[in-house]
Amino acid sequence: MFPARNEPYKIGEEATLTVGQQHVLNRLQAYCYEQGAPKGRRDRLRRTLSDLYSRCSAGTHAEVTVQEARFLFLQTYVVLGETLTLAED
Repeated sequence: MFPARNEPYKIGEEATLTVGQQHVLNRLQAYCYEQGAPKGRRDRLRRTLSDLYSRCSAGTHAEVTVQEARFLFLQTYVVLGETLTLAED
């Protein structure tokens, strides 16, 4: 959705993000900004994606119940769907 770049990406006066290959969450945040999402919505999406990313990463080292794995899948599906629809607004 937002290709990796060597140069930092500036989000208005708010922040400058490193958007290299390994900076997935920053690239998603830059995509939301580029699509014109309001700051509140961008912040909520960033928090949700960050929480999901952390939990999915922890899942490789910790036990995850089947019920939690289902929830994580559904939550990921919903938040990525919302992120993709930003281009339609």
